[in-house]
Amino acid sequence: MEPDALASLRPHVDVFAVGPVLSFLHGAGDGKRTSSASPDLFDHDRKDYLEWLDSKPAKSVVYISFGSSSVMSKKQVAEIAGAMAQTTKPFLWVLRKDNCKDQEDDAAIKKLTTAAAAAGGGGGEGLVVEWCDQARVLTHPSVACFVTHCGWNSALESAACGVPLVAAPQYSDQGTGAWLAERMGVGVRAAAREGDGVVEAGELRRCVETVTSEAVAARAAAWRERARAAVADGGSSDRNLREFLRQIADGGY
Repeated sequence: MEPDALASLRPHVDVFAVGPVLSFLHGAGDGKRTSSASPDLFDHDRKDYLEWLDSKPAKSVVYISFGSSSVMSKKQVAEIAGAMAQTTKPFLWVLRKDNCKDQEDDAAIKKLTTAAAAAGGGGGEGLVVEWCDQARVLTHPSVACFVTHCGWNSALESAACGVPLVAAPQYSDQGTGAWLAERMGVGVRAAAREGDGVVEAGELRRCVETVTSEAVAARAAAWRERARAAVADGGSSDRNLREFLRQIADGGY
């Protein structure tokens, strides 16, 4: 994923590139439900989101999640809700109460998301939950793209599962994740509004249409195969890890 960075480091220090280190990767993208061995910070929401995904056509669902610590304004919630209400695609949106800065407006936010769910995908094709197993969602064959803050875990999981992404970074490593997704050709960064940093509904819809194109989907699928090949027996990650362990055993470090 970052050959230039590795090439610049190797003249100065031994580097053993290992990864993607994702417990669920084997079998990802083959149409089977994947169990996640990684514990979540929060309890999963009701499990019927998996049955809901099962009922949707392949590569049709927009998955929206901004992670466990990101927060957004009521304005941003309204723009996402507006975009999803007008899209022809079903959507699964993970939104907890503490994802919103304006928690005192909980009733208004609930009204926005309920209306979006009722209108999404041409009518009644939206689902809003408070949490879900992201690995199982990203490996589900019905998922077409991922709208994300683009934190490193989410960016890596998306690439490894072959799911194109729409990046709406906020802070920390998220801008780097968005840059890398664009560089790899598997995602686009949504343009934020001047002043308040809100991504408007029209921009979000444009980005979703872009990343669900055949060209972007094909590039994402190619990265999925590279990821699976890297962690397979004899793959680059496997070889590098074995070489690292061999050098330790031989007293090289």
